[in-house]
Amino acid sequence: MKRAFIILTASVFLGFAIDCRSEWMDDLHCSNIGVRRSAIDAIQTIDDQRIPAACLPRLTDEGDSIRRQAARAIGSRFYQISNKDRGRYIQALEACAITGLRM
Repeated sequence: MKRAFIILTASVFLGFAIDCRSEWMDDLHCSNIGVRRSAIDAIQTIDDQRIPAACLPRLTDEGDSIRRQAARAIGSRFYQISNKDRGRYIQALEACAITGLRM
């Protein structure tokens, strides 16, 4: 019985994670802060070159956790940002830090 519960729970969780991964881009731009928070949580462990650009506007989000995780997502994928765009990202990260982001 316990094994069946674990398998069922894992199946539900994995299904949720897969759905989140396929919809994360739209969810990051949702007007609902809870949806944005779930999306930023979901992308922390996936490798997608679109993440830095998608997280850039989240550096000014109203949610502290969203801003913090967006900065982490950008920083951990900084190698994916082209040399010509890095200055813009650094400027946005610095502005985010100045406004009180505590990492």
